[in-house]
Amino acid sequence: MTHVLSDLVKRLSSAGFDEVIISMEYVDRTMVKIANSQPSVAQSWSEVLIDLYLTKDKKILVTSMTTSDLDEILRETPRLFEQINSLEPSFIYAKIPEPDREVSPLTNLVKNSTMRFMEDPGVYAEILVNKAHEEGGERVAGALDGYFKRRCIATSNGFERCEDSTGFTVYARVFVRDSSGHWGYG
Repeated sequence: MTHVLSDLVKRLSSAGFDEVIISMEYVDRTMVKIANSQPSVAQSWSEVLIDLYLTKDKKILVTSMTTSDLDEILRETPRLFEQINSLEPSFIYAKIPEPDREVSPLTNLVKNSTMRFMEDPGVYAEILVNKAHEEGGERVAGALDGYFKRRCIATSNGFERCEDSTGFTVYARVFVRDSSGHWGYG
């Protein structure tokens, strides 16, 4: 993905922006909802989140968009120029620093257990429900949510890096007669 972002940075720089930073997050997410101790809805989706940092004549424009079509950013260039030209020069403007070529992405952020959850979320919902029942719960409601994320950054001064990570959250409400308790884990 860095070569795609790098090309996009070059094209925005060629269009007239002084400095460009693009951060892109590709997120694959899987969620299963539980109602009355049964998985009720399981869904998976992907999204691409783009953050842009643009400068022109010491004016700074920061904006975000959700798109899977990176050419949409180029189609938005006239609007971005219109927005940045309407701004005053920033009193906090500073050139983006030169990249440290020795910086490496963080590693070991992808957990196999989260990837397994995303392949078969029903198994993990069943484990949650069974454990709650073993502990005396009568009914369980909640959600299990896991994601895989690839985040890439490219800048107009040549910095390009990507890192992958996973995350997992669980929300469970357990009912016993007229009482309930809520638990969250991330």
